Amino acid sequence: MNSELLEILCCPLCYGDVVENSRSLHCKLCAHEYPLLDGIPDMRVYESKSYTNEFNKEQAIYESVLHDQEAESDYEKNVIRTFGTKTRLMVTHWADEITSAVTPPPAILDYGCGTGQVSRVMTHYIKPLFAFDISEQSLRKCMRENGVLGVLANSLYLPFKKNAFKIVCINGVLHHIVDLERAVRELARVTEETIYISEGIPRGRPSFAKITIYPGLKRKTAYFCYLVLYWFYICVGIGKRLGKKLTTILFCLSQNHTSLHGSKYERPLNVSEVESLMIKNGFKRNRLLYYTNIDIPGDGAFKNLLTKILVNEIVGTHFDLRMDKDFTNCVESTLC
Repeated sequence: MNSELLEILCCPLCYGDVVENSRSLHCKLCAHEYPLLDGIPDMRVYESKSYTNEFNKEQAIYESVLHDQEAESDYEKNVIRTFGTKTRLMVTHWADEITSAVTPPPAILDYGCGTGQVSRVMTHYIKPLFAFDISEQSLRKCMRENGVLGVLANSLYLPFKKNAFKIVCINGVLHHIVDLERAVRELARVTEETIYISEGIPRGRPSFAKITIYPGLKRKTAYFCYLVLYWFYICVGIGKRLGKKLTTILFCLSQNHTSLHGSKYERPLNVSEVESLMIKNGFKRNRLLYYTNIDIPGDGAFKNLLTKILVNEIVGTHFDLRMDKDFTNCVESTLC
């Protein structure tokens, strides 16, 4: 095992120190054993003596199996061609903020890394980069392609020591978690300073009615150009593309993209819901931005330009929330 990863790991059940044996990690406090799968610690647990919830256990196992299947399909390709531009620009912004503020770069966690949407950008700025996911196949793909130090884990039982990471990056993960309050408590425990969170927001479908909401003439014009291009693509596609191409069109028309994200537990999250949970756990808002995902496959120069122009503080399809530890108002000493 990598020594830097082992140094920040702890037992997710009792938070005791763990030591490496030949084929497992052993908790020195509760004696629980965690297998090593070709060097990857499998520290997924679904219940403890102090907390048992059959629904949470069922959901976590379901998500693990689902994302194992997606990692071995064309899911990755579909995600990148549809959300890749927005995600790359957003994570690059995160990385620029992090590297300009701290030298050398601090310990950073890609939370629920999946197949590597955040890691493939962040790893160019930050090394080593740590990651966890509940899906073995997704984590293996992320580790193989991006060189992250990974561990298999359940977000309700994180196997990391208190304040193991100065910064945690979360992109499109929280909407999968039903017991979000418990997950945020664990997230706050392992984060020393800053959490970046991005999620899609409800009613994010393209609409001409939204033109008036975008601030400034430049953004209104950019959004109008996007809508014209979007509907032109739809109309041309309906008229000329059949079979496999039609699937792409239907995907663009889908508001929630259920063909991409098939989890039955998914739900849209409002900024206020996420922010209130973070505040409750000792964090405060640093900033809030909105990105508009250009809902057309590809990653061309025009799509990049429109995505950059449309970033603002009022409206979009995805929010980018930065929360910092509130050291002036820490009520619970376990968090600060």
